[in-house]
This record gives sequence, C-alpha cells and structure tokens, in this order.
Amino acid sequence: MPILHVTLISGRTAEQIEEFAAAVTHATSATLHTPPETVRIVINSVAPEHYYIAGKRKGSPTSSPDGEGE
Repeated sequence: MPILHVTLISGRTAEQIEEFAAAVTHATSATLHTPPETVRIVINSVAPEHYYIAGKRKGSPTSSPDGEGE
C-alpha cells in the first residue's frame, strides 16, 4: 500500500487538491502497478509564512514565486 506525504503551501481550493490527489493516485497506481484503492495520500498544508527557502521566508524579496532557487 503506497502512502504518499505531500506538503503544499496553503491557498489552494478544495477542488484543486481533489484534482491533484486524483492525478497522483492515477500516476502512482499506473507506475507501481497497484490498485488505486490501495493508494493513500496525506496532504499537509503550510502557511506561506512558515515556508522558508535558503533561510528566507517564502514571499520575501529574495525568494522566487515558485519556491525554487533564485
């Protein structure tokens, strides 16, 4: 039984999260050849002010909008 832990910055709608979970379930099932019913996904939502990149809070002038590098 695959159990996936995902951390997302908060602010997405319930519909977006459901669409994401469905896509991840499908990809996991297809790749690992396991029934979708066995795939578990745990999504943790983190407030932007609690997310840091290279010691800089997300949204600060020196962090990129996508959270990746400079």
